[in-house]
Amino acid sequence: MLAIPLLTFFTLEPMTYLAGNADWREDARRQVGAFKAAAAQAHTPLPPGLGPKLRQIITEEQDAIPLAQPSVDPGNPMRPSDEAQAQRLEQARMCSERIQQRIRPLLDAKQFDLFQRFEARNLERATERIQRSQIQVLRPFYLWLVDFYLLLALPLYCLTTCGSMIRDEVQADTLSFLITRPLKRAGLFLVKYVCQILWLEAIVAVHAVLLYAAGFARQAPGSPSTMALFFGAQFLAVLAWGALSALLGLITRRYLLLGIAYGFVVEIGIGHIPTNINSLSLTRHLQGLLGHHPLLNQLYDWAPQNAWLSVGVLLLAMALFLCAGAAVFTFREFHQASEMQR
Repeated sequence: MLAIPLLTFFTLEPMTYLAGNADWREDARRQVGAFKAAAAQAHTPLPPGLGPKLRQIITEEQDAIPLAQPSVDPGNPMRPSDEAQAQRLEQARMCSERIQQRIRPLLDAKQFDLFQRFEARNLERATERIQRSQIQVLRPFYLWLVDFYLLLALPLYCLTTCGSMIRDEVQADTLSFLITRPLKRAGLFLVKYVCQILWLEAIVAVHAVLLYAAGFARQAPGSPSTMALFFGAQFLAVLAWGALSALLGLITRRYLLLGIAYGFVVEIGIGHIPTNINSLSLTRHLQGLLGHHPLLNQLYDWAPQNAWLSVGVLLLAMALFLCAGAAVFTFREFHQASEMQR
């Protein structure tokens, strides 16, 4: 788990090297080829030898532009700052005007009228790329933070730590000593869960802080605005997944396989069914909670659900898993000899 922040840091490019992700320019050869095809279709074919001259003009004008570095508006991390975006739009417009001025003497009136319309479409596409490019700058950090860490590594971490909560006591032959204490089995199970989950919440909080530190170091846009919501979602996720993992650990000593099977069937399979049955997926409610942030909503297209409903379902799932686990631990006997068999 501690390796994830390091991987995040070393695989993210600093913002100063992300200008290529915001590059609105098109390949000159492709532009000229498309214009020649349009001119031929309009029955005004270009004379031989004109194509290389057009490519040279377009290439020279585009290469002369120093691309503005991506920059975000502090008040809205989903879009570049007004100044940076205006600069890039002005760059695209001025480049288009200079290209038209240099190409005009090379074309007749009909060809140039066609080229003006062609260049206007190119400018529209460049404007769209400028407005859309910010999302590509945001995506790499959140692939690590949300897709890999929160939705994959964290459930597996809860499974390995909470699933072995009782099994470790059985294998160490200390469970027989614990159940002789003046505490009912259900109470012992709940106390063990609370102790394990407090330790686990502290550990994963450190992991999340390190992940965000890597994002800050690489200047990942929008990361400060998502911190509060992410930490809240992580806190609830550990409670629910920890309770589920504790229950799976009581059901079978092969709880890792059972947990992975549960993940594929319920969290991935049922969770992606576009009906109300996907409410059985804990991941679905986490996504509905995270979808309240406009940045995550835009990145993942997660429809925000009622926040109190999502929180309530996650807490209810934790309570149901704990009740089931307490019941299993109360009525089932665990023997060290059978547990140690492979």
